[in-house]
Amino acid sequence: MRRALPAFVRAASRFACGVAFGLVIAIVALLVFESRGVLTAGFLTQPPSGLPIGREGGVGPAILGSLLLGGTACLFGLLLGLSVALHLVFGRPSAFEAALLHMAVRVTAGIPSIVLGLFGAAFLVSGLRMGLSLLAAGIVLGIMIFPFIEVRAEEAFLRERTRLFVPSLALGVGRYATVFRLVVPACLPDLASAAAQAAGFAMGATAPVMFTGAVFYSSAPLGPLSPVTALPLHLYILVSQGISFDRAAATALVLVAIVLILNAAAFLLSGRTRRP
Repeated sequence: MRRALPAFVRAASRFACGVAFGLVIAIVALLVFESRGVLTAGFLTQPPSGLPIGREGGVGPAILGSLLLGGTACLFGLLLGLSVALHLVFGRPSAFEAALLHMAVRVTAGIPSIVLGLFGAAFLVSGLRMGLSLLAAGIVLGIMIFPFIEVRAEEAFLRERTRLFVPSLALGVGRYATVFRLVVPACLPDLASAAAQAAGFAMGATAPVMFTGAVFYSSAPLGPLSPVTALPLHLYILVSQGISFDRAAATALVLVAIVLILNAAAFLLSGRTRRP
């Protein structure tokens, strides 16, 4: 029985990996099949058109809007996540403070995205009078992805604390010089990997941007307080209104491709931190 158990575990693990990989291939293959004849260069660059709007044209502004939303969310998510992680690892917080911050991170990670969207609509859009804007949506998405970035950053800082921080202090180097000149640069591949994955997560969110910054039709935003359009919202409208299923599949394929590219970049970046 003891000899059979490892073999069973290996077989189950391989089966699970095969299922996971097969699901990704099946989803991409289905989207490619359903979007055949639609996914062209014009579809990737032109704005939506036709009657009803979206039956013709493309998703050019939605791609730009999604990239801008992902980038803005990363900025705010990194600001929050790195600040909390640096304080927890190097700021010498009390046990109570550390427990409180960890609880806050876990609670934030568990808040449904639609609730964050309602918070953004009430506080940012109406309360601070930002209106439907790239900035409001980016802040809400940044709050949504901040727990993921904080956990990854804290793990990276804890690893480098033993390898670099403690020896550097023992040699007489100052605390802040050690953190910002040694530890943070050593963790940059891990931090960039976390940011890339978080950006993909943010670009796939629909509920927060519906309430805070996205409209179905918009040209390139003129500034941070301008509304944008986004791929998830474009996809939702096409499907929910029954406008065009093949164009919805093509929109989904573009979104999946962007997320896969970001995750591949994150994998390559995180691989640079692996040491023998």
